[in-house]
Amino acid sequence: MSKMIVATLLLLLTTAVSAQVTPTPTAGGTIKQPEVIFYSASWCGICKRARNYFNSHQIPFTEYDVEKTREGMEGFRRYRARGVPLIFVDGQRMDGFSVARFRQLYRPVQ
Repeated sequence: MSKMIVATLLLLLTTAVSAQVTPTPTAGGTIKQPEVIFYSASWCGICKRARNYFNSHQIPFTEYDVEKTREGMEGFRRYRARGVPLIFVDGQRMDGFSVARFRQLYRPVQ
C-alpha cells in the first residue's frame, strides 16, 4: 500500500515535458558527460519513465535498485530518501523525475 502511495505522489510531481538533451562537440573538442546516479525500484513507473528517457537520449547512467542491491539500499538510507526515483546529476539531487528539471541539471561541458 505504501509503495502505491509513494508511486502515486511521485507521479503527481512529475511533468510530461518531452525534450532532447544531446551534446554537440565543437571541432576538436571533447564533451564531458555529467555523472548520473539513479536509485530505483522494479515496480516504480516513474523509474521506468526516467530509464527510458536516459536510454532514448543516450545518457549514460549508473542504476541501483533500492530493494535488490546492497549499494541501492545503502544509498537510499544514506541520502534519507523518502521514495524513488532518487537521481543525482554530478552530485546535484533530484527527488522524483521531471524532464524539465533533469535538463536544468544535465549540462554536458567541453
